[in-house]
Amino acid sequence: MPNEFDESSDLHYVGFYNAVVVDNEDPRKLGRVRFRIPGLIEPAGAFAFPLGIGGGAPQRGFYDPPDKGADIGVLFMQGDLEQPYYLGGHWGEPDSGVETPGPAASASAADAPKVKAYETSRYLTIWDNRSGQEEWFIRDKETGDTIVLNAADGVRLSTQQKVIIDAAGDVEIGSAGNVSIGGTQVELNGPGVAVGRVGDAVQVTIPPGVVLVLSPTGPVPNPVPIVVPGTIVSG
Repeated sequence: MPNEFDESSDLHYVGFYNAVVVDNEDPRKLGRVRFRIPGLIEPAGAFAFPLGIGGGAPQRGFYDPPDKGADIGVLFMQGDLEQPYYLGGHWGEPDSGVETPGPAASASAADAPKVKAYETSRYLTIWDNRSGQEEWFIRDKETGDTIVLNAADGVRLSTQQKVIIDAAGDVEIGSAGNVSIGGTQVELNGPGVAVGRVGDAVQVTIPPGVVLVLSPTGPVPNPVPIVVPGTIVSG
């Protein structure tokens, strides 16, 4: 509202205003948006800077301009309509249900604050701190691909596509238990050892000059044919 106690000739708009985003395409890419305030600013006000993003220094903070049509709260620096700032709006509760992201919407009132979530049009990230349900969860809502870090079950990556691990250095896989690799075909390609399927059998090929060390801890139930132009050392 205008400040009626301001003795200058210019009106100053103090307080907090509910607004709607009409443009989030900031040419300066600073997270600014343009907005309208029904009855006060139409069709759009000046670009407003975001607040509460943890920025204020180069390459720091959180960049998340709200979508067009999103509700925001707007304040004006010293009441000046040409110096607006905004805060993200709250969630609603339409007939379709509460708009809160993730499982917080279905959790009890006591448990909902323990669920931290961030959701975009395609991705959902959840930090669930509820007792017995602790996990970090990332999901692609379009493909269903997920990464889950679960306190009880460990780490699980699920995808409809392939998984690529690429390293400039060594790659090590270790376990205090068994290591299981399953698939219609398992291949090891490179200057070292090659493993492939030949009919119903598995063939391990060792090129010349390569040493393969076998150190079995028990009997091998299904012997594997090994093609050895190189050397085998029994460990």
